[in-house]
Amino acid sequence: IMQLAKLKGIKVISVIRDRPDYEQLETELLGLGSTSVVKYANFCKPEVQQYLINLFDGKRPKLGLNCVG
Repeated sequence: IMQLAKLKGIKVISVIRDRPDYEQLETELLGLGSTSVVKYANFCKPEVQQYLINLFDGKRPKLGLNCVG
């Protein structure tokens, strides 16, 4: 999905759990087309929320997908 989104110019946030290979997975997801990768534990922090608001020019996300559940 993120590869198709990238082709269409759609920004994608990947929210993932912390893990020992986080940096490697972050690099892989960015390479596949994710605009940003955020750790789940940090997602609700005010500074991360402000970063995401700025990243998306103040617009709210239109769709969320849970690829685990």
